[in-house]
Amino acid sequence: MRTFPITLLAFLFLSPLFSQNKGDDTLSQLSDKAEGFVFTNKDSAYYYFDRAITLSKKQDRKDITLSLYDYLVYTTTYYFDWSEYSKQLKLFETEVSNASSSMSDLEYYQNSVILFYGNYYFDLKQYGKAKLYFEKIFKQLSSIPEDDLSDDQISAFLSSLDFLGLINKNKGQYERAKIFFEKQIRLCQKREQKNVEIATFKVKSMMVLADLLIKQEQYEKAQNILEDCVVYYETKATAGGRNSLIVSYLNLSELYLKKGNHNRALLVLDKIKNLTGIKFPFQKRADLNRSEIFIEKKQFSKSKVLLDQILKTTIAIHQKDRHKDIADIYLKLGDLARSQKNVPIALDHYQNALIAASNGFKSKKWDENPTPTDVFSKIQLLTILRKKIEAINAITEREQAQKKLQANDKTAQTIIATLDAIRPEFESKIDKQFLLAQTYPTFHEMIDAAYKAYKSTKEQKYLENAFLYMEKSKGILLLESVKNAEANAFGAIPNATLEKELHYRAYITNIEKKQATSQKASSAILDDSLFNIKNKYHEFLKGLKEKFPAYYHLKYDTKTINIGELQSYLSTNESVISFHQTENTLYVILVDKSQTHFLKLPFSTKTRENIKAFYKLLSKPTSANEHEIHLIGNRLYAELVAPWIDKTKTGQITIIADGLLHYIPFGTLTDGAGPNKYLLHKVDIAYAGSATILCSSKSKRYEVKKGLLAIAPTFAPNTGFNQLPFAQKEVKSITESFAGKTVLGNEASLTNFLNIKDDFSIFHFATHAIVDDNAPDFSYLAFSTGQKAENRLYIKDLYNIRLDAIMVTLSACETGVGKLLKGEGMLSLARGFQYAGVNSLTTSLWKNDDQATSELMGYYYEHLSNGHSKSKALQKAKLEYLESTEEEELKHPYYWAGFVVLGNNSPISEKPTSPWIYFGIGLIGVGILGFGYKKVKAHQAAA
Repeated sequence: MRTFPITLLAFLFLSPLFSQNKGDDTLSQLSDKAEGFVFTNKDSAYYYFDRAITLSKKQDRKDITLSLYDYLVYTTTYYFDWSEYSKQLKLFETEVSNASSSMSDLEYYQNSVILFYGNYYFDLKQYGKAKLYFEKIFKQLSSIPEDDLSDDQISAFLSSLDFLGLINKNKGQYERAKIFFEKQIRLCQKREQKNVEIATFKVKSMMVLADLLIKQEQYEKAQNILEDCVVYYETKATAGGRNSLIVSYLNLSELYLKKGNHNRALLVLDKIKNLTGIKFPFQKRADLNRSEIFIEKKQFSKSKVLLDQILKTTIAIHQKDRHKDIADIYLKLGDLARSQKNVPIALDHYQNALIAASNGFKSKKWDENPTPTDVFSKIQLLTILRKKIEAINAITEREQAQKKLQANDKTAQTIIATLDAIRPEFESKIDKQFLLAQTYPTFHEMIDAAYKAYKSTKEQKYLENAFLYMEKSKGILLLESVKNAEANAFGAIPNATLEKELHYRAYITNIEKKQATSQKASSAILDDSLFNIKNKYHEFLKGLKEKFPAYYHLKYDTKTINIGELQSYLSTNESVISFHQTENTLYVILVDKSQTHFLKLPFSTKTRENIKAFYKLLSKPTSANEHEIHLIGNRLYAELVAPWIDKTKTGQITIIADGLLHYIPFGTLTDGAGPNKYLLHKVDIAYAGSATILCSSKSKRYEVKKGLLAIAPTFAPNTGFNQLPFAQKEVKSITESFAGKTVLGNEASLTNFLNIKDDFSIFHFATHAIVDDNAPDFSYLAFSTGQKAENRLYIKDLYNIRLDAIMVTLSACETGVGKLLKGEGMLSLARGFQYAGVNSLTTSLWKNDDQATSELMGYYYEHLSNGHSKSKALQKAKLEYLESTEEEELKHPYYWAGFVVLGNNSPISEKPTSPWIYFGIGLIGVGILGFGYKKVKAHQAAA
């Protein structure tokens, strides 16, 4: 098998390419000498290749000529000789194009030319051009059954997979990159027993996969793989695999650096130092790693000497001062200067990095930046801008104050523009989440700078900027799902095309669910099926962009709402409180119909501990901890609520939480020990993912014409779920307030729900929920016989379901909590229903008491039927529960405080609220008090 060389980081063990009869002894001798110098002496190799090619042409030995060119071009890549690479590749291409179509190895050489061109543009960091070449090979060979591929075709296929993976990795699209590398490994595993080169390719693929895991901060997995790769190359590598050994050392040293283990990193780098004849690209990486160690050890002069030399050599090699690699070195020099507290020098280096990273940007001014369309890599641009804004914020000189304001403002705007440009390029939800998490600290810098500018200038634009940054940092994936729904409705795209996309997504989800429960024997088959369908879906999405630009524009519209637009959606009785949490600070923007406020509050380690303790105490019903709940609730109220609560007189507040604040039901915070101690007594509270999502939900108008569907399953003994004895009572009481249908017991299956869901607009689920923090997409809502996967409604399923509901109530345990991600918030079941198109949810923050929930929901729906907003109805339901419950231990917040309203807070009934209702409720309350009904034993029995 002839193997294709693949990248600077991925050289293979080459089989001899000259095994065929070369004719006379002179040609054979020249070819053997050329081959012998490939890994040891560039000039000698070139010399003998040139003589051998000249002689083979003279003898009209076309097969030998092509073999010689193939190996010569590979040699130029091995020595990173770009000018010779381009020259020899063009000659090779000409020879291949002139070859007879009857030549037996013609397909091999044609593929080789395509891969070499792709490699050429890849090394120049022109990934768009490179991708076209590799996709050509990939599509051509994907159409052939794998078992029918020849050794040469397998080699070309593996190379195309490698490059496509690397291109996606370098663009920050790690999950898409991973599917290519994992496909490589599976393909190698099928054939490695028959061919030692395939086994070597597999190790190389594992090494690249480990580098990808480092990028995703999965350090332990990466370390296990890399240490195995090092052992393999140290014991089995030949001359052709020496570069792979060096790369394995480099990757391992970088992993240790990421983990902060600089001494181990240095030990690995010393192994490279002991090798002779290290080529510059590898020496550059080693020296860059050493420079980072020197910075950590405060040996700044040593780091500076290394970086200056690397920069000089890199510019000389590329014969220009604009290249992604050159920008990376300026970035390192900027980091060095910042470590030395030399902010102006750092900013100069970051500005040089921006120039080197772009095609035409030239400005040395700190307040100017290239546009996202003018750079080689948007991901690199984002990295440089992040470093730059940190440095700008570190400026302390008063005389630089105005320059600092301008530079901050313009750099922040470029960061926003870059993020907006990157997001449509990312298909994977996981990649988008990771990008946002990586960028999140930059939002801290931007909001802090806007706050300082606002306080010093009093200019409204800085408050508007801070609000923009908060919006851009919250609920981005959820907002995309909202935009996707709008695009489906208004994007002028055929229904058949929309159905096709839905089928692709459903097929992918189905395979991923099978993967989660499959045995190893069937895993490889499922992996290959998923690989194939994901690539078809990728091509389908590319086609959408080209054929339906209006749809694509709506789908990836990145506009967020501004303060004025938000105010236009608010009534005079509504306020929105948007939080942004940093390590030590909490920023708060309050917006109501007529005013705004911008606050900066301390957020200490003690506050963090109090929030965690508060949530833990709330979610465990013991009377012994109520006193502590009130103590901590008072402290949190003083820190998180008191600074802004008196600045607005509205009776309804929507909270846009951030970070740990997602764990707080704000209504349980207390301002004193009196009878009206809870914030719940003062205001009704709703929650939203962002102001943009909130206003989007407010802009939609639904008619309550389909009624309510209330579902309460029962569970067989072997399902692992306890029965919920009050669930059926709960759903029956709800239908006394709203006309609808109840689906109970064994009839409450997932199949039945999916079959009838379009006939209803309000949904109530009284069932069990399971939260999986390790794999949030596999958290689920259980239906009858819920142990079976087909009777579980996973979050992943909800991505492919359209549920046009005005309200969904998840009367199940912990449906509002899940894995907490920076910016995105809780990856909960509630979030899954929002993806499905539900604008309003009532959901729980912890495990519920069955009987208390049944009573609370009865009150809730009664107040909803009287025309109250959802948050007002829930507030009244909670207060009514507290007033009607005699036993003090059942007034513990565990029993009533866990339910919250998320999203659109509008009423779902137009029935006017009469004051006589309150009078009637009062009389009923008196009757209940007189009756003296005891509930404790019933609750204990239910528990």
